[in-house]
Amino acid sequence: RYFDVLGLQYVEASLAQRRPDGQPMAMHDATEAIWAFVILGSWTAFESLAGDLWVAGVDNDKGQAVANLTFASVSNKLKRPDDNLRPTTIYKSGINPKTNYGSFLRAVGSVTFSNTTGHQKLLRIAFGNDVVRLFDEIENDYIEVLATFRNIKGILLAGRIRNLSIVSTEDSPNLIR
Repeated sequence: RYFDVLGLQYVEASLAQRRPDGQPMAMHDATEAIWAFVILGSWTAFESLAGDLWVAGVDNDKGQAVANLTFASVSNKLKRPDDNLRPTTIYKSGINPKTNYGSFLRAVGSVTFSNTTGHQKLLRIAFGNDVVRLFDEIENDYIEVLATFRNIKGILLAGRIRNLSIVSTEDSPNLIR
Protein backbone atom coordinates (compact mmCIF):
# COMPACT_ATOMS: atom_id res chain seq x y z
CA ARG A 1 0.00 0.00 0.00
CA TYR A 2 1.19 3.48 -0.85
CA PHE A 3 0.66 4.95 2.64
CA ASP A 4 2.73 2.13 4.21
CA VAL A 5 5.79 3.31 2.29
CA LEU A 6 5.30 6.83 3.65
CA GLY A 7 4.63 5.61 7.19
CA LEU A 8 1.10 6.95 7.20
CA GLN A 9 -0.75 3.74 8.05
CA TYR A 10 -2.66 5.50 10.82
CA VAL A 11 -4.28 7.85 8.28
CA GLU A 12 -5.52 4.96 6.19
CA ALA A 13 -6.74 3.15 9.32
CA SER A 14 -8.59 6.26 10.47
CA LEU A 15 -10.23 6.64 7.08
CA ALA A 16 -11.42 3.03 7.21
CA GLN A 17 -13.18 3.49 10.56
CA ARG A 18 -16.96 3.73 10.49
CA ARG A 19 -19.62 4.87 12.93
CA PRO A 20 -22.11 2.27 14.17
CA ASP A 21 -24.57 3.36 11.45
CA GLY A 22 -21.95 2.60 8.75
CA GLN A 23 -21.20 6.22 7.91
CA PRO A 24 -17.58 7.39 7.83
CA MET A 25 -16.13 9.10 10.87
CA ALA A 26 -16.02 12.91 10.86
CA MET A 27 -12.31 12.92 10.05
CA HIS A 28 -12.91 10.99 6.83
CA ASP A 29 -14.24 13.82 4.65
CA ALA A 30 -11.74 16.34 5.99
CA THR A 31 -8.82 14.00 5.34
CA GLU A 32 -10.01 13.25 1.81
CA ALA A 33 -10.30 16.99 1.13
CA ILE A 34 -6.78 17.58 2.47
CA TRP A 35 -5.38 14.79 0.28
CA ALA A 36 -7.20 16.18 -2.74
CA PHE A 37 -5.62 19.59 -2.20
CA VAL A 38 -2.18 18.00 -1.64
CA ILE A 39 -2.57 16.21 -4.97
CA LEU A 40 -3.73 19.32 -6.78
CA GLY A 41 -0.94 21.40 -5.27
CA SER A 42 1.64 18.78 -6.23
CA TRP A 43 0.41 18.74 -9.83
CA THR A 44 0.40 22.54 -9.98
CA ALA A 45 3.97 22.63 -8.69
CA PHE A 46 5.09 20.01 -11.22
CA GLU A 47 3.33 21.73 -14.10
CA SER A 48 4.87 25.09 -13.26
CA LEU A 49 8.38 23.82 -12.54
CA ALA A 50 8.44 21.48 -15.55
CA GLY A 51 7.50 24.35 -17.84
CA ASP A 52 10.07 26.66 -16.28
CA LEU A 53 12.77 24.00 -16.55
CA TRP A 54 11.97 23.34 -20.21
CA VAL A 55 11.99 27.07 -21.01
CA ALA A 56 15.31 27.57 -19.18
CA GLY A 57 16.80 24.58 -21.01
CA VAL A 58 15.78 25.93 -24.40
CA ASP A 59 16.75 29.53 -23.57
CA ASN A 60 20.24 28.43 -22.43
CA ASP A 61 20.85 25.81 -25.10
CA LYS A 62 23.75 26.36 -27.51
CA GLY A 63 21.53 25.92 -30.57
CA GLN A 64 20.46 22.30 -31.07
CA ALA A 65 17.18 22.60 -29.11
CA VAL A 66 16.26 25.80 -30.95
CA ALA A 67 17.05 24.14 -34.29
CA ASN A 68 14.89 21.13 -33.34
CA LEU A 69 12.01 23.38 -32.26
CA THR A 70 12.29 25.54 -35.38
CA PHE A 71 12.06 22.44 -37.55
CA ALA A 72 9.11 21.18 -35.46
CA SER A 73 7.37 24.55 -35.86
CA VAL A 74 7.82 24.47 -39.62
CA SER A 75 6.63 20.82 -39.65
CA ASN A 76 3.48 21.79 -37.69
CA LYS A 77 4.46 19.67 -34.67
CA LEU A 78 4.03 22.59 -32.27
CA LYS A 79 0.74 24.11 -31.26
CA ARG A 80 -0.19 26.99 -33.52
CA PRO A 81 -2.40 29.38 -31.58
CA ASP A 82 -2.29 32.00 -34.28
CA ASP A 83 -1.27 31.30 -37.85
CA ASN A 84 -1.02 35.04 -38.36
CA LEU A 85 1.62 35.93 -35.76
CA ARG A 86 2.43 39.55 -36.53
CA PRO A 87 5.63 41.46 -35.74
CA THR A 88 3.63 43.66 -33.33
CA THR A 89 2.64 40.55 -31.35
CA ILE A 90 6.27 39.50 -31.15
CA TYR A 91 7.28 43.02 -30.09
CA LYS A 92 4.51 43.25 -27.46
CA SER A 93 5.63 39.97 -25.90
CA GLY A 94 8.78 41.82 -24.80
CA ILE A 95 10.85 38.71 -25.50
CA ASN A 96 13.56 38.42 -28.11
CA PRO A 97 12.90 35.04 -29.78
CA LYS A 98 16.48 34.95 -31.05
CA THR A 99 17.97 34.91 -27.55
CA ASN A 100 15.07 33.44 -25.52
CA TYR A 101 13.24 31.10 -27.86
CA GLY A 102 11.73 28.93 -25.11
CA SER A 103 10.32 31.95 -23.27
CA PHE A 104 8.98 33.30 -26.54
CA LEU A 105 7.23 30.04 -27.49
CA ARG A 106 5.52 29.90 -24.11
CA ALA A 107 4.54 33.60 -24.23
CA VAL A 108 2.81 33.28 -27.61
CA GLY A 109 1.10 30.01 -26.62
CA SER A 110 2.99 27.65 -28.93
CA VAL A 111 3.93 25.39 -26.01
CA THR A 112 1.93 24.40 -22.95
CA PHE A 113 2.68 22.03 -20.10
CA SER A 114 -0.80 21.04 -18.96
CA ASN A 115 -0.41 17.28 -19.41
CA THR A 116 2.35 14.70 -19.30
CA THR A 117 1.95 13.64 -22.94
CA GLY A 118 2.46 17.20 -24.17
CA HIS A 119 5.37 17.74 -21.81
CA GLN A 120 7.13 14.58 -22.99
CA LYS A 121 6.49 15.55 -26.61
CA LEU A 122 8.14 18.93 -26.02
CA LEU A 123 11.07 17.27 -24.22
CA ARG A 124 11.51 14.85 -27.14
CA ILE A 125 11.34 17.59 -29.79
CA ALA A 126 13.76 19.94 -28.04
CA PHE A 127 16.22 17.58 -26.37
CA GLY A 128 15.78 14.14 -27.94
CA ASN A 129 14.68 10.68 -26.80
CA ASP A 130 17.44 10.27 -24.20
CA VAL A 131 15.95 13.04 -22.05
CA VAL A 132 12.47 11.51 -22.30
CA ARG A 133 13.87 8.09 -21.36
CA LEU A 134 15.65 9.64 -18.35
CA PHE A 135 12.43 11.41 -17.34
CA ASP A 136 10.49 8.13 -17.58
CA GLU A 137 13.05 6.28 -15.45
CA ILE A 138 13.05 8.93 -12.73
CA GLU A 139 9.32 9.66 -12.85
CA ASN A 140 8.32 6.02 -12.16
CA ASP A 141 4.59 6.73 -12.81
CA TYR A 142 4.24 9.25 -9.96
CA ILE A 143 3.71 12.24 -12.27
CA GLU A 144 1.19 10.22 -14.26
CA VAL A 145 -0.62 9.44 -10.99
CA LEU A 146 -0.75 13.15 -10.16
CA ALA A 147 -2.08 13.88 -13.64
CA THR A 148 -4.75 11.20 -13.28
CA PHE A 149 -5.96 12.62 -9.99
CA ARG A 150 -5.80 16.15 -11.32
CA ASN A 151 -8.05 15.09 -14.20
CA ILE A 152 -10.73 13.85 -11.81
CA LYS A 153 -10.38 16.73 -9.35
CA GLY A 154 -13.72 18.29 -10.25
CA ILE A 155 -15.57 15.08 -9.54
CA LEU A 156 -13.55 14.41 -6.40
CA LEU A 157 -13.92 17.89 -4.95
CA ALA A 158 -17.61 17.96 -5.79
CA GLY A 159 -18.01 14.92 -3.58
CA ARG A 160 -19.38 12.73 -6.36
CA ILE A 161 -16.94 9.94 -5.57
CA ARG A 162 -16.01 8.81 -2.10
CA ASN A 163 -13.33 6.26 -2.80
CA LEU A 164 -10.23 6.90 -4.90
CA SER A 165 -9.89 3.17 -5.50
CA ILE A 166 -12.47 3.38 -8.30
CA VAL A 167 -9.81 4.92 -10.52
CA SER A 168 -8.27 2.32 -12.84
CA THR A 169 -4.92 1.16 -11.48
CA GLU A 170 -4.00 -1.35 -14.17
CA ASP A 171 -1.52 0.84 -16.01
CA SER A 172 0.11 2.47 -13.01
CA PRO A 173 1.42 0.26 -10.21
CA ASN A 174 2.05 3.25 -7.93
CA LEU A 175 -1.55 4.43 -7.94
CA ILE A 176 -3.31 4.22 -4.57
CA ARG A 177 -5.34 1.04 -4.41
